[in-house]
Amino acid sequence: MRRPSVKLSLISVFLLISAMIGGFGVLSVASMSTLNGSTEAISKKWLPSVVAAKDIRGLLYEERLAYARYILSVSSEAKAKTEEAIKEKIAATNAAIKAYELMADTADERQILTEISAGSAAYDQLAAKMLEFSRANRNDEASKIFGTVMAEQGEKNTASVAKLVQFNMRGAKQATDLAESTYSETVTTICIILGFIAVVVLASIFFVLAGVVKPIQKITASMRRLAAGDSAASIPFGGRSDEIGSMAAAIEVFRQAAIVNKQLELDAETNRRQAEANRIADQKKAEDDAAERLRIATSGLAAGIKRLTWPSSSTTPLRRTSKA
Repeated sequence: MRRPSVKLSLISVFLLISAMIGGFGVLSVASMSTLNGSTEAISKKWLPSVVAAKDIRGLLYEERLAYARYILSVSSEAKAKTEEAIKEKIAATNAAIKAYELMADTADERQILTEISAGSAAYDQLAAKMLEFSRANRNDEASKIFGTVMAEQGEKNTASVAKLVQFNMRGAKQATDLAESTYSETVTTICIILGFIAVVVLASIFFVLAGVVKPIQKITASMRRLAAGDSAASIPFGGRSDEIGSMAAAIEVFRQAAIVNKQLELDAETNRRQAEANRIADQKKAEDDAAERLRIATSGLAAGIKRLTWPSSSTTPLRRTSKA
């Protein structure tokens, strides 16, 4: 398998880290959005709805109390005053129901609210009948209506409002649970991502140190030895297929050139010495030849001189005989 280049490896590492950081950012934004949505749902939807539902429940209680005070009133002035208070409570209850209608955004919620509105209207119709009997001084019948059918309808209305309160409480709890689970999952995921990023960063540091820095240091040391004249040691990492291998291969070319140059220098020195030896040998031979020629010439000259001087030597006795 071909070794990936240092450039490609570093780019891949940086892209991986960037992708993880980007994923970390996307996860953080998504989690914050979910938490913000849950917070907004709790603060702007469920809690106001709970408060509004409890306000309706309180107004229904106050309305029932107002009718109870009306039943207990003796004088016509007290009854008239209480009847005005009843009208105010009815108006306030209807206004609270209308106000809640603006916040109702689910089918179940609207169904419960319709049930509350219908129950409140039914209670008011029964109360109108009770008031009619009371105004006609039929107090026993009025009290009977108040204590039976009105009380029964009032309990139904209370149960309906309780259903609405519980519905909103469940919604608030779901939003709270979602926020808590989102927070827990986000913290866990962030810890995993940060741990993975740490592993990748440490692996990248090891890769840079072991795969790039140390080889470059060894190649640099080889270059120094080569510059100092040591061409015997081989260049490391020459077999790698990345930039380090290319660098080592380029330096190996210089090493081989240095070896060739050194061999050429040795050959030149050997040739120079051989030429010097040949020159000395030739000079000695020439000198020996000259000496031989000189010896031969000298010998010949000596023989010639000897031949020239030999007759003079043979006439000398003749002259001595003549004198005798």
